[in-house]
Amino acid sequence: MAAITYTFKELQERTSLLLKDKSNTRFLLDTVKKAINIENARIVQSDFFEFRETSSNISVTADVNTFTLPTDFDLTSPDKTMVYWESIKKNNQIDYLNGRRNPDSTLTGKPRYWYKFAGTGYLWRTPHENNTIIFQYFKTVDEMTADTDVSLIPGAYADVIAFGAAQNLMSSTDPDFIMVQSEYMNRYNQLIDHFLVKNHDNHQERVAPSQRSYW
Repeated sequence: MAAITYTFKELQERTSLLLKDKSNTRFLLDTVKKAINIENARIVQSDFFEFRETSSNISVTADVNTFTLPTDFDLTSPDKTMVYWESIKKNNQIDYLNGRRNPDSTLTGKPRYWYKFAGTGYLWRTPHENNTIIFQYFKTVDEMTADTDVSLIPGAYADVIAFGAAQNLMSSTDPDFIMVQSEYMNRYNQLIDHFLVKNHDNHQERVAPSQRSYW
């Protein structure tokens, strides 16, 4: 059986059907598209879901304390990022340095902290050798524009976007409002149950994004 997917075009059709507006005469198509993208971003960014997680191996150079952040890195959640020196081991973890900038870059050695400034990643201490850092992070949310675009939300659950968008466009006096609101909450709770990054009973080594904890 083929996996269920919802393209941007199909989400538009689904939302219009919930609004009983198959011809989009009640709402301009651009309004429906905007509502879908707003709801998609709101849901995806509402919590730390497994489907937002990914990992990138980034090369770093000896005596250079900067590195290039992934283009899809969500800059709003650096403290939820796990960074490791060379391999995923507890004693290789590079912690996020929050609230401080420009520590002494003349100190070299195995990096202990990382931070970001103006879209660039920095390491402290400055690496003493060429190596690789493993950057486990949450992806940003891209706006859907093409009909074939899809959400980060797995296809079997992506119709939550349509229910959320329809709910936001409906009047609370609409006869179908309560039904749409209820179905939206059911689907959103399914996302929480299946894809929320859970707290572990302990915070020992985390060896893969799907096993990570957050705090």
